[in-house]
Amino acid sequence: MSATLPTFVDFFAGSGLVTQGARHACVPVWSNDICPKKAASYISNHGDEHFHLGSIEQISGATIPHGDIVWASFPCQDLSLAGKMGGLAASRSGLFWEWLRVLGSRLLGLSLFIE
Repeated sequence: MSATLPTFVDFFAGSGLVTQGARHACVPVWSNDICPKKAASYISNHGDEHFHLGSIEQISGATIPHGDIVWASFPCQDLSLAGKMGGLAASRSGLFWEWLRVLGSRLLGLSLFIE
């Protein structure tokens, strides 16, 4: 009997490094990023069956399949000492609030990870 792997939702997936690291332990069911260049890299390595190209601002939690694990590598440029330090109120790192909005519209996972 084979064990069923947990499912995985990856917000702000970029080129797919988190999916690459997790692929032996879980199955990706939905991933997104806004950057077409990063999306091309993700798709070439992981396929396009579960990838959504677009802004999290346009995403509804109702359109995302359930994932046992939900991961978000939201933009941190506004939090970094090397950045402008605009915090979570700034445009890039402020997308954290959009992620919470999507999660709040539907419980998507049993385990949440923010990186």
